[in-house]
Amino acid sequence: MVAPQQFLTHGRPTSPDTEKVLSLFAPFSESTLVEHAKIEQALKEVRTSNRYRSIIVSVRKRCAREHNIELQAVPGVGYRIPFGPEQIRLGTKKTRRGVRQIASGTRVVAMVSDDRLPNEQDRKTRDYIHARMNVLTELARTERRAIEATLGKTAAAPRLNGK
Repeated sequence: MVAPQQFLTHGRPTSPDTEKVLSLFAPFSESTLVEHAKIEQALKEVRTSNRYRSIIVSVRKRCAREHNIELQAVPGVGYRIPFGPEQIRLGTKKTRRGVRQIASGTRVVAMVSDDRLPNEQDRKTRDYIHARMNVLTELARTERRAIEATLGKTAAAPRLNGK
């Protein structure tokens, strides 16, 4: 019988397999590409399995936390380490996605009319959230313009509704 301290509540630990995959990226030089086939061979797992996905998530988190590297997925090929400007573009792409989500959330909150809110507190909450989201949206627009002015139009700056 297994002692209670040895029960695995969330599945098998990913640490040993994470180390195997991280060793494939060593010495963490720019544009290092590790193909899915190599990862599958090291893990003895197919890339469509949940285990493979869990380990890749763990590897990506560790790379970000310990090496300040955001691994880039290359569809159908594997994962690569982007060099400086590429990593900036990846971050900008994530920022753009977040800004679009904020703008979408602002529109959803603004759609709720007074007659659909039963009390004054709900109206105040809606107005407060709408005002704060508008501030974030405007800040993102202003920062996009500042980035474009500083780096030129070639910089992939976050955009909002084509403005």
